[in-house]
Amino acid sequence: MDLSVLNIPQKKIEQLNKKKITSVETLLSFLPRKYYDYRFPKSLDNARSGERCSMVVIIKEVRKKESRAGIYVEAVCREKYTSGFISIRWFHQEYKYNEIYNLCEMEAVVCGKVCCNEYGWSFLNPEVFSTDVDGALSIYPVYSKVRGMADNYLKDTIDKGFELFGFEETTDKNTRDLFCISDINTAYRNLHHPGKPEDVSAGQKRLVFDTLYSFAYDMLKTAHENRSTSPYVPSLLTNCNRLIQTLPYDLTTDQKTIISTFVNKARRGERVNALLQGDVGSGKTVVAFILMLCMSDNGYQSVLMAPTGILARQHYEELVRYIEPMGLKAVYLSGDVKGKEKTAALKMIKSGEAQFIVGTHAVISKGVEFNNLGLTVVDEEHKFGVVQRDALKDKADEGVHSISMSATPIPRSLALTMYGESFDIFTIETMPDGRKPVDTRRLRTDEDVFRFMYVEINRGHQAYIVCPLIDSSETDDDEEKRKPESVNEIYEKAKGFFPESVKIDMITGKMKDEEKALKINAFKNNETHILIATTIIEVGVNVPNATIIAVMDADMFGLAGLHQLRGRVGRSSLQSYCLLRSEDEDNERLKAMCSTNNGFEIAQEDLKLRGTGEFVGLKQSGRDANMELALKYPMFYRDIKNHIKEVIYHEA
Repeated sequence: MDLSVLNIPQKKIEQLNKKKITSVETLLSFLPRKYYDYRFPKSLDNARSGERCSMVVIIKEVRKKESRAGIYVEAVCREKYTSGFISIRWFHQEYKYNEIYNLCEMEAVVCGKVCCNEYGWSFLNPEVFSTDVDGALSIYPVYSKVRGMADNYLKDTIDKGFELFGFEETTDKNTRDLFCISDINTAYRNLHHPGKPEDVSAGQKRLVFDTLYSFAYDMLKTAHENRSTSPYVPSLLTNCNRLIQTLPYDLTTDQKTIISTFVNKARRGERVNALLQGDVGSGKTVVAFILMLCMSDNGYQSVLMAPTGILARQHYEELVRYIEPMGLKAVYLSGDVKGKEKTAALKMIKSGEAQFIVGTHAVISKGVEFNNLGLTVVDEEHKFGVVQRDALKDKADEGVHSISMSATPIPRSLALTMYGESFDIFTIETMPDGRKPVDTRRLRTDEDVFRFMYVEINRGHQAYIVCPLIDSSETDDDEEKRKPESVNEIYEKAKGFFPESVKIDMITGKMKDEEKALKINAFKNNETHILIATTIIEVGVNVPNATIIAVMDADMFGLAGLHQLRGRVGRSSLQSYCLLRSEDEDNERLKAMCSTNNGFEIAQEDLKLRGTGEFVGLKQSGRDANMELALKYPMFYRDIKNHIKEVIYHEA
C-alpha cells in the first residue's frame, strides 16, 4: 500500500523514502530500536541526575526566555510528591508556548532525562509532556531518526498506518498455539505500543519465529532437493599427495581427518555437501586447495568463489603458487576482468585447459561454461545473495561436490542443530604449529595506539588501522550516539603523528577493485607501513609481516567482527598485537577479546552477551542475520525445524 494513502505531505513521504520506507508495510515494519520505561514516576527525592525517568508535576508558570542558545520556552513546575520546584525547557520549539501557556495549575507528566545543577532540577527537550497522566505513564518507543521529521510526527504516521493496513497472517492458529506466539498484527502493535515489557518480548518472539521458520524451511528444502549421489569419484590422489608432502609444515590432525573423510565419502559415489568451519588462520583454505587438487587428479575442474575481489585475488595468487610447479593452470574471474583477458579465461574453462577457476560471483555467471566441474568451494557462503546460491544449487543437481567455508566458528552441537540435514560438518579446531597467540590490549587514545605502533614499525613490521566509517558524514542525526572516527580523520591524524619516512595509505570499499588491489599489493610488498581501512580487510588480506591491527572505536564493533579483524595478524611466527582503542572500560566484548584468542570461545561468549536483545528488524536483514538469530536461539530453531520436518516432510 502506497504511502500516499496516509494523506501526509509529499515532503514527508520523501523523508520516509530516504529511510527506505516506501510503503505502509515498510512503515509498520520500521520498528523501535529501544524502549524507555516511563510507567513508574520518580519524585525529586529518589531521582538521580542524568537518568531518564517520568515525573508528575503541577504547572505553575509558562514563559518565553532568551539565552545565548536562542529563544526557549520554560514551564516552571512543582513536583507532585515533594512540592519541590523543577523547570522544563524546550529549545527551538517556540510553538510549545501556545500549546501549554494556559495549562497553569494543571497536572502533567514529563518524561526524559532529568538533570540537577546549581540552578536546580530540570528537564531539557523532554520526550513526553502531557496532561493525560495515565496515558503518558507508559513504555516509550525510540525510533532511529528520520531526517527532518519529529519523533511524534513519525509515531502519529505509524498509527495512521495501522488504521489502514493489516499484515497477512501466514501461520495457522494451531502452530501459533503450539509455539505460544501471537498473531502477526498483534505482534507489530505490541512492538509499536507496548503496555508492558512482556508485550515487547511477545512481539519479538513472533518475528523471531517468522525469521527462523523461513530459514529452517530453506535449509530443509535444500537438503531434500540436493542430489545425494555423485559421478565425480576421486580415485587418484597424485598431485594431492604431492602438495601435502611439499608443504613447509605438517597438516594438523583435523585437516588430515577432513581430507580423508571427503575422499572416502566421494569414492563411495556419495555427494559431499560440507560446511568447512574453523578459526581465522586455522588452515581452511589449504584444505580446500588440497581437495581441489584431488579433483584435478581425476580430470575434474574445481571452482572457488569468494564474496570480494580482494579475497578472491588472494586465493587465486596463493593457489597459483601451489599448482604452477605441477604444470596445472588456474584462471581468475571477477567483474573487473574484461575484454581479451575475460575471453581467454572463458575459453580455457570451456576447453578444460584450466582445471581451477577462482573469483567472485562472476565464476557462476551465464557466460561461464565448465568442461567437467566436480567441486565448488564457496568462502563465506552466507555473504552471497539468493541468485548466487541458486546458481550453485543447479550444480548440486548434477552431483557436483560442494564445500562452504566459514571463518565464524560454531560449536559443533550448534552447527549440527543448524545444518545437520543440509551439510556434513567439517571442523578445524587445532591451529597450525608455530603460531603465537595475538596479544590483545585495550588502549584509550589514538596517540597511545600510534606510539605502540611506531615501535613495531621501527622493527621493520607493518600495521593495519581499522575504522568503522569512511568519513564522518556517514553518521546519523541521533544526538545521543557518540560520533566514531572515520578513515579520513585517522589518516590525517596519523600523517600528523608519524614522520614522513613512515608510509601511510588508506583503502575503502568505495574504491574500484583495481585500485584496492594496487594498495593491497603495495602493503604486501612493504612499500606501505600502515594501511588504514574499514572492515573491508576483515577477510582475505594475508600479510605475515603485519604484526599490529588497531581497531578504532572498538566498542562499536561486534565480538565476531573484532575476532575476524584480529585474524589479519598473527599469521607468522612473529609476535603480533591487536589494539582495541576505546574509552569504554567496562565493555564486556572488549574484555572477552582480551581474555581469549579461541574463536569457539568467542562465539559462545558472543551468544551469551547478545542474549535475547537486538533482533527486532532482522526480518529484513538477510541470510547473515538469520544465521545469527538461529545461533542465539538454537533450541527454538531446533523445535521449529522438527515441526517443519514432521508437518511438511512427514519425518518423525
